[in-house]
Amino acid sequence: MVPGNLGLSHDTTEFACDSFRWYWNEFGRKAYSKAASILWLCDCGGSNAANKHLFKQDLQGLVNDIGIEIRVAHDPSYCSKYNPIERRFFSHVGRACQGFLFDTLETVVRLMKNTSTRAGLSATVNILEGAYETGNRTQSLGGIQSRHANPLRCTVKQMELPRSSTTVNETVIFAAIL
Repeated sequence: MVPGNLGLSHDTTEFACDSFRWYWNEFGRKAYSKAASILWLCDCGGSNAANKHLFKQDLQGLVNDIGIEIRVAHDPSYCSKYNPIERRFFSHVGRACQGFLFDTLETVVRLMKNTSTRAGLSATVNILEGAYETGNRTQSLGGIQSRHANPLRCTVKQMELPRSSTTVNETVIFAAIL
C-alpha cells in the first residue's frame, strides 16, 4: 500500500508535513510503534526542497507533534529517479490516469485508488482539504528563524548514496522533549 494525499490548494511545505502527519497518525504509528527515528527520502525541489528554511521549520513543528526524530535525505537535483517510490509506483499512477480528463475530484480519486502493480502495491488516497497558502516566510523568534514554539535545531552533513558516488545533504531535525 502506498498512501497518497491530494491537496485542493497548493503544494507547500505545510502540505508536505500535514501529509506525513496524516500518514503517521493513520498507519505509521501502528506499523512502526517502536520507531526511534524516521528517514524521509526527498527530491531536491518543490515543497520539500533542501534549501527551504520554511520546510525545516514546518518539519520541526511536525517533529514536535509526533515526538520522533525525522532525518531527511535529499537526492541531488535531477536525481529523483532514484527515489524507490517514484521508480516503483508513480509510473503506474501515470499509466492508470492516462487518457482520462480530470473533470472532478472523484475521478482523480477513483483513478488513483484503482492503481496497482503486479508486485501487489496499491494506493490509498486521502484528501487534505486545508487551504495551503503560498508566499509564507520564516519569522524571527529571538534571533532564531522559527514559527514554532520550540527553536529549530538541525545539523547538515554529506552522506554517500550506496548506489553511486553521488552525495546528498542530510538534515537532521531533533524532537524537543518537554
